[in-house]
Amino acid sequence: MEIINRIQLLEKFLSFMKKEGLDMFVVSATDEYLSEYNRLEANSRYLLTGFSGSTGDAVVTHERVFLFVDGRYHLQADMEVNHDYVEVVKVGMDKSPQTAMFEKLAELSGEGAKIGIVSSKMSCSAYKELMQKLGGACSNTDEVRTVVEYEHDPLLVMAGIEQGVQTQSNIREVPLNIAGKTTKEKLNEVNAFCAENGIDMLLITSLPEIAWLTNLRGEEIAYSSCYKAKAAVFREQLHVFRDENEFEKFICETENVLNVYYYPASTTLATLRKLERQFKNIIELKESPIARMKAIKTPEELEHYREIFLKTDIVVHRTFTWLNQSLEHGLKVSEKAFSDKVKMLFAEEGATGLSFEPIAASGKNTAVIHYTTPDENQLIEAGELVLLDCGGYFEGGYATDQTRTFLAGSSGVQDWQKKVYTAVLKGFLRGLNF
Repeated sequence: MEIINRIQLLEKFLSFMKKEGLDMFVVSATDEYLSEYNRLEANSRYLLTGFSGSTGDAVVTHERVFLFVDGRYHLQADMEVNHDYVEVVKVGMDKSPQTAMFEKLAELSGEGAKIGIVSSKMSCSAYKELMQKLGGACSNTDEVRTVVEYEHDPLLVMAGIEQGVQTQSNIREVPLNIAGKTTKEKLNEVNAFCAENGIDMLLITSLPEIAWLTNLRGEEIAYSSCYKAKAAVFREQLHVFRDENEFEKFICETENVLNVYYYPASTTLATLRKLERQFKNIIELKESPIARMKAIKTPEELEHYREIFLKTDIVVHRTFTWLNQSLEHGLKVSEKAFSDKVKMLFAEEGATGLSFEPIAASGKNTAVIHYTTPDENQLIEAGELVLLDCGGYFEGGYATDQTRTFLAGSSGVQDWQKKVYTAVLKGFLRGLNF
């Protein structure tokens, strides 16, 4: 990746804000499909702050950049950002980073403040929460607090990165012996729901829901088996759009639409604005009907889950067997080598990709939440506790996720290790029944 001069980028962005009369700007980590795992070179939050975690947005003011992260990333954010201009806001268990960020915006913004957002990277539900926290701010007006919407991300423009570039990848069909239902059968369920609820057009913007409904998978998004698309069910027909221009053309050319229903948590504000320009009767769904259908697994899907979790069990077992045998033979194994072995074994077991970057930690690093930077200089010692959190995607496009803690090597376990392990186990079991 090209070296980024973040100080220069910030100065350039602050000049843009001054020119636009903006007091604050919300910088998002997601892409225009609200994907959590956005590639770093197109991740505005990363470009500006250097923080590479999967979640966490930032607020830019003329004095400071505030980065909001949950407990998984408190340590990582501290290690990655430049504290001369970035303040890490460590959000606790009582609220989400998004809520904390919007509360900070409300705290910092006085009468007449102008706040910039990227409408193609903010969900409608997030926008609604923002407006509530600001106490009824007005969009694109000169009243008390103003929220100014930008469809195209100005930070990406300044960094010379084109937003919305369609990554070309092979789209594959999920075999019926894994899916259990054809797309036609699933569409019939959606059509029945639309008929029962008087829905003329149902907009579908959740990538996992589109992947499920179409029985198609891709690998163009990191740590995901989805493919980039938008979809709509209109009068019993399913329309899938891989290109945003084709989606806009469909919206503009479709006539006599009685109503359009959408789910705000997965629909961007920019998409809603496009609907508003074309249609009059746009209705917000309280919950996604497809999410409910998708949650009810077929016998074939359940059997596939059993198979891929067995494969994940095998990967974990093979990895720790390899580690213990290596240590017994006096070989040196680093955290990085341990992590690389996990990736190699997933591929050997037929995984099409990883569901997240493996968390491979030894010794004191096992206490670091979401430790995703295995060190090639950190050697695993016999008798240490080793943590492995890993998962993969297989033919059906479903993700596995498994966490295990083991003792490295065959040396005896120490009393303090037993106490720590038991305390964590008890907490986990109690959490299951909370």
